[in-house]
Amino acid sequence: MTNKLFTLLLSFVLVSVMISSPLLTVDANTFDENLPTGFEISNVSAIEEINPHYTIEHLTLDGGIEVSAHIVNGPPHPPEGFEVERAASMIPLTGATALPDFPSYSWVFGCGAVAGGMITAYYDRNGYPNMYAGPTNGGMMPLTDTAWPTWVDSAGEEYPNNPLIASHKGVDERTTYGSIDNYWVSFNSTEDDPYITYERPQHTWDSAIGDYMKTSQSYYGNSDGSSALYFNQNKPDRYTCSAMESHQSESGDWKVSEHDSTYGRKLFYEARGYTVTDCYNQATDNKVADGFSFSDFKAEIDAGHPVFVFVTGHFMVGYGYSGDDILIRDTWDNNPSNTYSMPWGGSYQDMEMRAVGIVRPVPPGNLAPTNIYLSSSSVQEGQPVNTVVGILSTADPNLGDTHTYTLVSGDGSADNAAFNISGNQLRTSQVFSKADKDSYKIRVRSTDQGDLWFEKMFTITVTDASAEGQTYLPLILTAGETTSRSLMNGDFEAGPDESWTEQSSHGEPIITEFEPGAAHSDVWAAWMGGLHNSVDRLSQTVTISASQPNLHFWYWISSDDVCGFDYAHIKFNSTTIKTFNLCTANNTGAWKPAVLNLSAYSGSTATLVFEVTTNASLLSSFYLDDVSLSSSATAASTDTTQGTPLIDMIRDKRQWEGLQ
Repeated sequence: MTNKLFTLLLSFVLVSVMISSPLLTVDANTFDENLPTGFEISNVSAIEEINPHYTIEHLTLDGGIEVSAHIVNGPPHPPEGFEVERAASMIPLTGATALPDFPSYSWVFGCGAVAGGMITAYYDRNGYPNMYAGPTNGGMMPLTDTAWPTWVDSAGEEYPNNPLIASHKGVDERTTYGSIDNYWVSFNSTEDDPYITYERPQHTWDSAIGDYMKTSQSYYGNSDGSSALYFNQNKPDRYTCSAMESHQSESGDWKVSEHDSTYGRKLFYEARGYTVTDCYNQATDNKVADGFSFSDFKAEIDAGHPVFVFVTGHFMVGYGYSGDDILIRDTWDNNPSNTYSMPWGGSYQDMEMRAVGIVRPVPPGNLAPTNIYLSSSSVQEGQPVNTVVGILSTADPNLGDTHTYTLVSGDGSADNAAFNISGNQLRTSQVFSKADKDSYKIRVRSTDQGDLWFEKMFTITVTDASAEGQTYLPLILTAGETTSRSLMNGDFEAGPDESWTEQSSHGEPIITEFEPGAAHSDVWAAWMGGLHNSVDRLSQTVTISASQPNLHFWYWISSDDVCGFDYAHIKFNSTTIKTFNLCTANNTGAWKPAVLNLSAYSGSTATLVFEVTTNASLLSSFYLDDVSLSSSATAASTDTTQGTPLIDMIRDKRQWEGLQ
């Protein structure tokens, strides 16, 4: 029953071969009536009808080349009865190797286009800009498809919109017909596409990968929801895209490259301005000895490339591995937290692994760094030469770029000689005295391995040393400080007024305006984290008085991660006085009060720092509001009256910003 139920599952064509085309753009407005569609041609030597939803056509091409076409058009929903098995396949990311921040989309237009769309979205979000051409989410493809409204077709079926997969009039500011308007009737429909029926021009292909994959296009013999993939299912060899270009019908009136969906992915990347290197389809080693292996799969993931996976009757995406399992997106779920898996060479919901499609775009040319960050911008007086002031880091659109740091002349470089740089450490070159001078200006350049650079001016503040003979914790500056610094803008309602110093490794704002009811008070609060591999710091120099030594603040933890990876630290200069482990077990679900006794620092002026660090796995956020110093050592009660919008708020900061 399960095999039959599963083969009723998806409709696309898989033929054993692949292609590589030099096209950069495709104008589909003209229609060549002489071009045959589908596979209703003399080249079909045998047909295996597995069931009404899955057919294998064996073809003999010009020169005796034999290929197999696996034609599958299953439904846009997972098979009934597999809910428990599907849920049981989910595995934690702890200990797994996975491409971070991997998109997850629900079925629309066809599983092949959705799988291709998720791969393309990952590239768009990770160093391959302009794969997605729309305005949503600030021009970066969102992690999920919930940013767009759903739509209903003529059969009454509701689907998500996803313009990277299939364009649609009225979506992403589109004013003309797109993929949905021109190619879709209803699932499994074999009727002529609407643009043919209504005798109107097609749209120009540019922004939707499903167009290039020929998904759901009757002109290419694909019923609504189906795609085509070509490869030799009985041989272990890679069938390359360049070979597909030369493989044609015996009459020479059509080529494999005109139908294969992997070749279509190549065309899309080229249309977006990228060069493609590796491009092929290959049977997996569970079907053919010496075929595409688990080691090959892991090598793709380790190199930062998702894998297009074909199982019986369905296309999916592999984006990681753990033990003998691979992590997959099955095209039926838009929740990135659901980490489904299947054993390598095994089956997923009774769909056996059969082949893969590989298309590798070349990363864009080197781009210049865009910002420089310094972890700390103050140093105590009296410290020896080569004392570390802070750690330098760089924002760069090219992921993985390395950077060298130098002090350079220019605006704000007057005091460069007082400092030196070793690696990524800014260090002192002299012993400072605050009485002589309390601030220094330097200019730093960050240069990537391609000799592109960015420069920024920093002001380094000299702080008081501890008075001789007094005993304080290590970061106390002086008990004799005469200039008191009050805590400013503790409720953040003045916005980013420079009372607080904001430092984000991704260049994102920290002090954020939320919708009413989200912040603990009014509408402004601090949001740290919310992105992968981030280091966010919010700092302010304050004086701890004997009468008000207690630091009060409100916080909210919202995390999808397990414990032990993401953290929030509260520091007084570089001494950590409180740590929060950001993970699902510690999610607060409400604004929580906290109080820290800083009486040991009474009379001293130093830098108060709130710092959040996240890793490459699941997202964590730390929200902060209403920071104050008080005489009271008692924390307030948990506040459940505010913050309701945070409960269901998107945890990806960039995706949230794109919706504002």
